[in-house]
Amino acid sequence: KMIGDILVTKQTGERGVPCNKVMVCERKFPRREFYLAMMMERSFGGPVLIASAQGGVNIEDVAAENPDAIFKVPIDIFEGVTEEKAKDVIVKLGLESRMEETVTIIKNLYKAFMDNDASMIEINPYAEDTYGKMFALDAKMRFDDNAEFRQVEIFNE
Repeated sequence: KMIGDILVTKQTGERGVPCNKVMVCERKFPRREFYLAMMMERSFGGPVLIASAQGGVNIEDVAAENPDAIFKVPIDIFEGVTEEKAKDVIVKLGLESRMEETVTIIKNLYKAFMDNDASMIEINPYAEDTYGKMFALDAKMRFDDNAEFRQVEIFNE
């Protein structure tokens, strides 16, 4: 029933957007939820890794209610995400037990961000289920309109 209809949410605004695809997946029962994102930030002059242990909710609400719960780490585009920066964020999130796995997620997040000329890639929530397995349960991506000539496949979707 959704395909072909106009989807109206907080994120789409009142006009909504056409629903062309629906993804169906296995239901997960998150025990802990985190927020991970890579964004282009003018105030930092480049990409910034943004993370919070308060995932699964609107990050703007977290920023308004408890700004100290959000960590922002500027990323040097020549250096990329270093092990040190990734591990520092992981410790702040309280995910030390998932260190290696989460370092890989953060590095892949940055790689996808750079390779696809993204202006934002957000995983919310990055969640641990009741069995201790980690999942990216939802994600959002925005791409630089000026990169359309390089990212034809993305912009044709």
